[in-house]
Amino acid sequence: PPARHNSWGRHVRLHADVGFIIYGTETKRLCLTRPCRIQTDMVTTNSILNLGVGPEFILMTGPVRPYISGTVGTTLFSTDSSLQGIEWDENDMFFNTTHLQDWTFSWKTGAGVKVSVSPSVSIDFGADYLNNGIARWMSPGDIIDNDNRPPAIAYRKTEANLFMIHTGIEWSIFGQNRRSSRF
Repeated sequence: PPARHNSWGRHVRLHADVGFIIYGTETKRLCLTRPCRIQTDMVTTNSILNLGVGPEFILMTGPVRPYISGTVGTTLFSTDSSLQGIEWDENDMFFNTTHLQDWTFSWKTGAGVKVSVSPSVSIDFGADYLNNGIARWMSPGDIIDNDNRPPAIAYRKTEANLFMIHTGIEWSIFGQNRRSSRF
């Protein structure tokens, strides 16, 4: 029979979570020269990056394993613009602008079920609630261009909590150690 401490690895795990969401984009076609022989796209992206770590509790073993999890960490809300469609030197950062970044403390709780498809691969279905508290964030249309002057920027400062549904693949590496990738 397995030792008692080995059963903890089947029921309690340390869970690290990284999530990335693009919740809005805006593209404008620009002329870089007069006359307009060189064109490019100015793309503005609104995104959220979440990092967290915490426990995952597997409620039962077998081919179908329900679980609950929780993490604490941080979330970055970011709005950035860049030029696309022209090949630049990758070290040249003159063609990227960050309009707004706001880091918040965050916590996440979730539940789901993992279904085994082989001894080392499972499919993960679940839902999460991500609490970011009050954050500054922008959406498409919040940057108003002014000819030959810096743009006017508007942002919101509100609660920025999210409810998310996810699916992903979990695979086993080195025996009982498991890693997951969510889509």
